[in-house]
Amino acid sequence: MINLSHTPWDNPSQDDQVTHAILHICKAAGKLAAIVESEGHGIRQHEPTRADMPKYCADLVICSIRLSELVGFGLEQAVKQRQAQRNPSAKADD
Repeated sequence: MINLSHTPWDNPSQDDQVTHAILHICKAAGKLAAIVESEGHGIRQHEPTRADMPKYCADLVICSIRLSELVGFGLEQAVKQRQAQRNPSAKADD
């Protein structure tokens, strides 16, 4: 039997918080993918639309910031490093 008197959300450990942040990143990415997919097949009722894209993009950023704080890295620096890796000809600001 599952004990529902205590859940991870009562006093979440850092691992629980990391997992939760990653879950919300995946959910936001899935919503964005659903928007693009539904445009190709016709929008169905109760699905996100292109007008919802800013909200889900913001969710990606917010949850990524939270994840970087939990794990202990600077997100801004990580983004700059990743941009430089993906586009070595572009000059990165320091």
